[in-house]
Amino acid sequence: QGRRFSPGAAPFVCVSVPRVHTRTAIARYKPYHRGLESGPALVMQKFAESFYYSPAWKSTRVAYAKSKSGLCERCLARGIYRAGEIVHHKIHLTPTNINDPSITLNWSNLQLLCRDCHAAVHKPGRRYKVDKMGRVTARE
Repeated sequence: QGRRFSPGAAPFVCVSVPRVHTRTAIARYKPYHRGLESGPALVMQKFAESFYYSPAWKSTRVAYAKSKSGLCERCLARGIYRAGEIVHHKIHLTPTNINDPSITLNWSNLQLLCRDCHAAVHKPGRRYKVDKMGRVTARE
């Protein structure tokens, strides 16, 4: 049976859930709405939070994605047309280079990727494992 949603209602307003739960749902999903990325928010390092929420990064990210026609660059190189969702830094951001605009905002250090390609860049292979009890856990 699933939850029933009221037609024409604001997002996350669920008919079968009391109002207090609706506010909780909105608070829980708020970080997911960061512009280009959709779905669950990416895990963000504490040192990078202020950068990723800065107007400079937001405008750079949107402009870069538009310049690539919104397509994943790695997929496009293989002849596959897939929407890019994540603007990835080729040189990964660290606490030492986070304040260097030649690394953080330079288009030559950016790459528009789909979620699958982004996952492949960061952690090749599976991102989860199943233990002996059948529980799914994150792979270290």
